[in-house]
Amino acid sequence: MNLTSEIKLIVPAIDSVPLMGHPALEKILLVFTFILHLIPMNILLGSVIIAVALKTQKLIKYGNYDLAYRLYRDILKMLPTALSLTITLGVAPLLFLQSLYGPLFYTSTILMAPFWLLILAFIMVSYYILYLLGWTEEKVLRPLRLPLLLAALAGLLYTAFMYGSNNSLMQAPQKFHSIYNSTFYGLYIYLSDINIILRFLHVIAGSILIASIAIFTISYFKKETDRDFAVYTADYLRPVFLLAFSMQALIGFSMLFAQKPEIYSALMGKNVLQTGALWLGVAFAAVQLIAAHFKGEYILKKATLITLLISAFACLCLMAVTRDFIRDAEIGTAFSYMSNPYQWNVIVLGAFFITLAGGLAVCAYMLFGLKEIKKP
Repeated sequence: MNLTSEIKLIVPAIDSVPLMGHPALEKILLVFTFILHLIPMNILLGSVIIAVALKTQKLIKYGNYDLAYRLYRDILKMLPTALSLTITLGVAPLLFLQSLYGPLFYTSTILMAPFWLLILAFIMVSYYILYLLGWTEEKVLRPLRLPLLLAALAGLLYTAFMYGSNNSLMQAPQKFHSIYNSTFYGLYIYLSDINIILRFLHVIAGSILIASIAIFTISYFKKETDRDFAVYTADYLRPVFLLAFSMQALIGFSMLFAQKPEIYSALMGKNVLQTGALWLGVAFAAVQLIAAHFKGEYILKKATLITLLISAFACLCLMAVTRDFIRDAEIGTAFSYMSNPYQWNVIVLGAFFITLAGGLAVCAYMLFGLKEIKKP
């Protein structure tokens, strides 16, 4: 029996309940909603990392620690909102992933069930910690504030790693049977792929990069009332951005060279669309790098901010599309999401799009409110 036939015996049958629309439509919605989820997720994780650095600077009284403390407090106040948006916007892509790749996703989840379920505990603890730190005075639990922030960061990193591990295992159905026979009650974490570590590090570097742009955007709107603080924020975030960019570029190219030969070939010219998506994303990343080198009055110009935001969003979208291609290429012929049965359900689709539009409108209103963060 060849490998593909063996995998088809191991992977459960596709659910007979039809999708609400064509699998191609749900695939588009999966990528679209995943991009929406990535925005607050990156802002959240990167902002917590930056907040840890700022809090440490305040404690050791390094540099202009008074302005660093003020920036730290501004970041803390937006973290509960960022976490709420991350969770809310993460529901839809998770549901689309389950509906399209159910036999693979559920199997990989069961194989690492205890560690997957722990995500709920870590997220809840991180959620309450961020609310506590963001909406209480600094004198409350003063000695424990940095350890609590580190605990919240640990919870977010655990969640990011488990999601990456589960998605990577989902892409390797040929390993399901051997893992099942070698584990005890789901006490297993998939680590046998170098790309898991690389993706995890890539997520961390990317989150710092996106968060630095988001924090700079918020401070930009304060330049009329407090220009010194806006300039300090830009000067502080520039080296943070450049360091994160360097790390992400190094890790990103390492991931590219670590791909299977057929995937590497597709990304390097064999598949025109995927090659175009990858390298156009790299080009937009280069635009961010150029804009981040501006100093003085240039960094606070509206054109610079718009350039950073557009290039960052375009790069994020293109890399998400590339990541989706790699997932399907990794799975190969063992499973096809296009095999899912479907039946057009206009009522359900209409309700989804109306809810999505309403949710995005509420999110936009909440984000607009971030400009109103006042001095402590």
